[in-house]
Amino acid sequence: MCRSRNRGALSLLLAAVVCAGCGGYHEASAGGEVIAASDAAATVVLRVKNLGIDAVALNTVLDSKSLFVGSVPPQDTASLLLEPTLFPTARLFISASTQAGGRRVILGPLDATKGDKIELTLEEGLIGSQARVRR
Repeated sequence: MCRSRNRGALSLLLAAVVCAGCGGYHEASAGGEVIAASDAAATVVLRVKNLGIDAVALNTVLDSKSLFVGSVPPQDTASLLLEPTLFPTARLFISASTQAGGRRVILGPLDATKGDKIELTLEEGLIGSQARVRR
């Protein structure tokens, strides 16, 4: 009887560890969040459409300094607020890298100021990906 209780407790412990390990992956994505108009006006909104089959991590690069922005799951879209202190600038780059295959693309330089939107379309394998600033 004690042995079956120990197995049950061990099974629950293993399930909790697996769930905790998998749960951290979604923290960096911005799916389902609503961006307030006042927040969008105070910085630049990065609208990302990931057409690929791999999750993609995004960084801003300005003056050789890289700053993690977030990640976008495969076949999904996200709107992310960028760090307001980066703007205005005409030297912003966006770095996108797949978390599975190690592919990477750097797009830019982009000329953006507070209140603008950057539309980023990530193609499969990141080849042919495009970034465009909308005012």
